[in-house]
Amino acid sequence: MQKIGILDNGIDQKRLERDVENKVIIEDTVADRTGEIDLSVCEHGTICALIIEKYLDECSLHCVKILDENGKGNLNNMCIALDYYNRNNIYILNNSMGTTYFQDKKTMRKIINHYGNKGFIIVAAASNDGFITYPASFSNVIGIEAGESFYTDQEKQFQKGIDFIAPSNHKITIEGFSFYLGKSNSYATPYVVSMVGKLIGEKGIMSIDDMRALLAAKRTTFIYSPDWIEKAWISPLYVGRTTEFYFEVEDKDLSECIEDIDTLVLCDLTEINEYIDLKKHIVYLGNEIIKSLDNGCRFWGIETRRVQILSSKKKNGDIDIPVICCVFDKEADIIKELCELKNLFACSGYNAFTGCNLVDSPLYDIEYLPYDLVIPEKLDDFIYWQTYYQQSDLIIIGTKRGVDLSMLHEEGFDMRIDFKYIDESIVVAISIDGVFAQEIMYSCIDEEAIKGVYRFIIDRYEKKEDK
Repeated sequence: MQKIGILDNGIDQKRLERDVENKVIIEDTVADRTGEIDLSVCEHGTICALIIEKYLDECSLHCVKILDENGKGNLNNMCIALDYYNRNNIYILNNSMGTTYFQDKKTMRKIINHYGNKGFIIVAAASNDGFITYPASFSNVIGIEAGESFYTDQEKQFQKGIDFIAPSNHKITIEGFSFYLGKSNSYATPYVVSMVGKLIGEKGIMSIDDMRALLAAKRTTFIYSPDWIEKAWISPLYVGRTTEFYFEVEDKDLSECIEDIDTLVLCDLTEINEYIDLKKHIVYLGNEIIKSLDNGCRFWGIETRRVQILSSKKKNGDIDIPVICCVFDKEADIIKELCELKNLFACSGYNAFTGCNLVDSPLYDIEYLPYDLVIPEKLDDFIYWQTYYQQSDLIIIGTKRGVDLSMLHEEGFDMRIDFKYIDESIVVAISIDGVFAQEIMYSCIDEEAIKGVYRFIIDRYEKKEDK
């Protein structure tokens, strides 16, 4: 009998045929079994439980009330709930909680990566508004949207991380009254949870990647960014940067920390051949084209992103948010400067889609944009849809000097910012719509210089919006 955990707004026991652990609520910092749930406001969680009960005969249902009567919750409660399920050996979860707000991504990812590495199979509903949702879009979560039948939509998987489309118009009965549910991602999700429960009952415990492959029923390519890492071992061949990875790094020799890491960051084929049998996820920073590795673990490399870009559907129009190009001399650490600029915008509430063509950029939360591997038209298609689904406010693309900028964005840039080393100083030259606007001199590319660029961009576009 499979234990199924439900993250929702509670369950009304009287409406189900089986017993439910339905008195677990979040009180301050703990999951409390003694708290009382207001059964008048938990219809959503109850319906999810009824759907699982309808399609999965052998299971026990467990519920942590993580959402209020308006379907709202907070990220701290997500962590508390997953800790409760972990302590009670409940690893199959139906999750109705998600966020499309970009500032929540880092916190949600850290929580999910911690428990994902403990073997959780989290099936999560995407937002009904169609935007990228966290955690449904993450690689260690099975993301669901509603449709007429169960299948994989490759475009949605590549662009939004939605693994499966599933039916939500289930017939359920409450207090003797039968009715069909409407289209809702939250009601498609428990249908997939029941499928997960059946497969584990038939085949035993498995990883979420093996489960995803079984659910697909046929060979399907699932593509993600390397967003799953909690703790990694970094190849000694890697030349690091002066900014921090988004994850923890193990500094010991690999033989001493192999049990403590989930991912290997490798730089050449010799390392892959040496370490592939260790059964760890791999991020490959080499230039070779590798489509996948047959080791049952996740793999990411330059080909992964190239395929994702080439699979993007044609954009519907022009990109209508500011597109800014930062051009650096070879001596600059592009990723460091882009991270600082992106974070400044985030602190002001602006979601800056920020990318460059350095293959290690995703390890620092910067998008990898291999303009040398794809045609400009497809790169523009990819950026168009990513910025739409991520609800971006502006686009910042960094590159080394000497690159044909039309390869990065064929429509042309709204603003170009050149960081030039002249003698012992840095000159920041800014052009708007191809016309020179301002030049500022700094002693180096430091926090002051990046803040100066940030303030210029903010002043320019906030004043433009005021008009």
